[in-house]
Amino acid sequence: MEPFACDLAIGRVTGLRNPERGPRRVLALHGWLDNAASFLPLSAHLHAQDLDLVLLDLPGHGHSAWLPTGAEYTLSSAIAILLQVADALGWERFSVLGHSLGGGV
Repeated sequence: MEPFACDLAIGRVTGLRNPERGPRRVLALHGWLDNAASFLPLSAHLHAQDLDLVLLDLPGHGHSAWLPTGAEYTLSSAIAILLQVADALGWERFSVLGHSLGGGV
């Protein structure tokens, strides 16, 4: 996995990305108070699955920026950020893999 960063209007969103990018796209979202690295053990098993795998640090987690003052950390704001990241990647179709909070998104 290699570092990944995406600059959005709300700030920089970071994570990790599989350097060998296959045709199947997966965006992985971690749990509450966790970060992208929580998916590293699983990603080792998914590595050979022909995936373009992005392990995302949600805002306020890992190395991603905190949301601007007054912004709320809600499921709907996380969904909006997920879609903005997908747009920045040029992804129209992708799967979401989530754990805990990430599963709720």
